[in-house]
Amino acid sequence: MFKTKAVGNVVRQKDGRPRVTGEAKFYADVLLPNMLQTRILRSPYPAADIVSIDTSKAEAMIGVKLVMTHKNYPKAFRDTLYYVGDLVAAVVATDETIAEEALKLIEVEYNKKKFVLSLEEAIKPDSPQVFEGVDNCHDWEFHYYMSDRDPETKLFNTKTQADYNGFGDIDKGFAEADVVIEQKGLKYAYCKSPAMETRGCSAHYDGNKLNVYTHSQGLHDEKLCLAQALGINASMLNYISPYTGSSFGGKNAFPLDRNIASHYLMIASLASLDLNKPVHCSYSREEEMLCGWSRGSLGDVKIGFKKDGTLTTMDFFHWQECGAGGDKYPPKNAVLATGAVLYSHNCEHQRSRIRYVHTNRFCCNGWQGYGVPEGTYAVETTMDIAADEMGIDPVEIRKKNCMRAGDVDSGWDPLTYKSCYISSSGIRECLDAGAEHLCKVPFLRANQK
Repeated sequence: MFKTKAVGNVVRQKDGRPRVTGEAKFYADVLLPNMLQTRILRSPYPAADIVSIDTSKAEAMIGVKLVMTHKNYPKAFRDTLYYVGDLVAAVVATDETIAEEALKLIEVEYNKKKFVLSLEEAIKPDSPQVFEGVDNCHDWEFHYYMSDRDPETKLFNTKTQADYNGFGDIDKGFAEADVVIEQKGLKYAYCKSPAMETRGCSAHYDGNKLNVYTHSQGLHDEKLCLAQALGINASMLNYISPYTGSSFGGKNAFPLDRNIASHYLMIASLASLDLNKPVHCSYSREEEMLCGWSRGSLGDVKIGFKKDGTLTTMDFFHWQECGAGGDKYPPKNAVLATGAVLYSHNCEHQRSRIRYVHTNRFCCNGWQGYGVPEGTYAVETTMDIAADEMGIDPVEIRKKNCMRAGDVDSGWDPLTYKSCYISSSGIRECLDAGAEHLCKVPFLRANQK
C-alpha cells in the first residue's frame, strides 16, 4: 500500500501552537507608530435620508485629523440610510476617546422614512420598499427545470429556464402519493454569527504601497475588490492576513458592495491614503452585533410518500431574508436539504422555488452552512411528522430515502450542470452512529422506556 505522511496519521495543526500560546498575531495586534484611531457614527433609524450634516465642531476638536461623510467620501458613505447601524460619518483621531467624543459633536438632521422589519411584512405587496422603486421580494434568477431523463443512467439531458428548480410532474406525484405531509410558514429566525474577533483592519500607506492588515477568508479576491473600490491598481495594495480570530464562514469582505458590512476596509484605507498615516478601524462588540452578518428564512414544505415510507414527491418554497442588501446566494443552498440532493434516492418529482427578500435590517451573508440549515430545518421537521404519522422509525425513514453513492444530484446547482452522480455518501452510516449514540444518553433512554 502507498504510504502517505498525512492520510491515516495524526497530524498536528501547523498554527495550533502559536494560537494556544498567544504567539499568533491578529490584525488588532499590529501596532504601528503614530497610528490613528477611527470611530463610526451610525444611523439610529432603520430608514432615513440625511437632510443636513454639520461636522465643523468635530473637525475643530484637538486630536481630530479627519471627519468622513458622504460629502467628502462618497465612495464609502451615502445620504440614504437603510438600517439601524448604517454609516453616517466616521472620525479619525489620535486616540479612540477623542474620536468617540468628536462623534457627539456631529449634528445631523434626518428625514425618517417608512420601513419594514420582518420578512413576513416585506413580502406583502403594500409593504414599504427598502430600496425606492425596487420590490422587496425577488425570484431567484437561475431557476431551471430538468427534463429528458435517460431511463438507464437517470441523468437529465435538458435544462430549461423556469420559475422554479425541479423535475418530474409535481401534481402527478402528489396525486399518486399515499401519504402527504405539509407544513407552512416555518420560520428560521433572523440570527447572528458573532465571532470572537470583531471585524476591522489597520491600513498604512507608506508612500509606495497601501498595507492592509485584516482578517480574511478570501485574501486574493478581497484584495482585488478593495483595490477596485478604492480606484487604485492592485499592485499598489499589500493585503496581510496572518490569522483570523474565528469567522464561521461569515468574514468574507465585499468592499465593492456598500450594503455589506466591509466598511472598515474602505474607511481605514481612504483615510490612510489621504492622511499618509496608519489608520486603525475596528468594530466594537455592539457594532458587530448591530451590523455584522445575519440571515433568516420562511419556508413551506410538502412531501408525498408511499405507504412503506418511500419519498416520491417534494415541494419546497423558500423565502430568504437578506436585510438591506448582502449576499443573495444562501437561499440556493437550502435546496441541498430537499429531494434534489439529500433525499434524492427515491424522489421522482421535485419543485423548489427560491426567493430572497429585503428588509430594513442589517445585511445577510452565508455562514455556518451557507443557507443549508434553513432548508434542513424545514425538511427535517416535516420528515419527523411523516415518520410519526406512518408509524415508521424516524431514522429508518431517512435511511430509506437519503442520497447514497450512485444517486443523482439534480437540482442544487443547475446553473453549472444539468445533473451528476453523487460519488460517495456516508449519511446512512452517520444516521446509525447518531442513533447509537443517542440511545446511550440517560435522559433519552429513560424517556424511550
